[in-house]
Amino acid sequence: MSKYSRSSPAVQVVMERVTRQVEQIRSQDGPVRQDAPDSVHAMRVAARRLRSALQTFSRLFDKAATRPVRDELKWLGGVLGEARDAEVFRDRVIGVVETHLGGRLGEGGEEVRAELEGGYRAAHDRVLNELDSPRYRALLESLAALVEQPPLRGRAHRRADKVLPRLVARTYSAVASAMEVAAAAPPGDARAELLHEARKKAKRARYAGETVAPTFGKKAERFAAAMEALQDALGEHLDARNAGERVADLASRTSRPGTAFEYGRLHALEEVRAQRARDDVDAAWSAARRRRLRRWLP
Repeated sequence: MSKYSRSSPAVQVVMERVTRQVEQIRSQDGPVRQDAPDSVHAMRVAARRLRSALQTFSRLFDKAATRPVRDELKWLGGVLGEARDAEVFRDRVIGVVETHLGGRLGEGGEEVRAELEGGYRAAHDRVLNELDSPRYRALLESLAALVEQPPLRGRAHRRADKVLPRLVARTYSAVASAMEVAAAAPPGDARAELLHEARKKAKRARYAGETVAPTFGKKAERFAAAMEALQDALGEHLDARNAGERVADLASRTSRPGTAFEYGRLHALEEVRAQRARDDVDAAWSAARRRRLRRWLP
């Protein structure tokens, strides 16, 4: 539980979250350099959570001071994202093989595995180069200053229960609007892009709920959990769709019939997973939009 109550200044609740994410970014620096399991993911999530907090609760801060920090956190997330996406794609394909193909690929299997591992290694090498850059060091200095001397606005000192629920409610409204627009779009690339935007907004709503949950309790926890379930369902749908497209691209670039055949098997399985995930999105959104999850919000 948080040491701050609903009557505490709003900024204290938010800064508790901000400080924790800054510490997480710093603590993952060494593990990322050593390529420890899940370290890239952990640093990327911390950067996203921190950026989301500064954006969702931007009315508490001097935007001129926090906007550059948000921009640099977006850059860091992008750097880490390339390696994380390659890692997820590699592990996803291997998982499909183990679950649906009995752990075996045919004659093109070794080429498939080498392509996947090579993609991750190259992406991780680029991460290491950026972590040694002046830009990254400057970001760490900015984060230290953010924690030590937060650039606050006057409303930051108002009671948490008078400020924060309204800002969390805005994140839900953004999710609802995005899901409505996506539902109205015809199937295909346009809808997939709209669902991607909806996923980003669901993630922001989840992070907003998590930020205030230590102070606002189980109601905020349930809200965050529902947004996480929606985010996960949308993520699985998009991951399956993207994986299918990437497998098809790899198949088009190989000259070996055996390898192309293996990619074809994987592509068919991803198409099935994408359709199942689309059904899960509908169920998750139906649960997340229930009014009782938002009774604590204005």
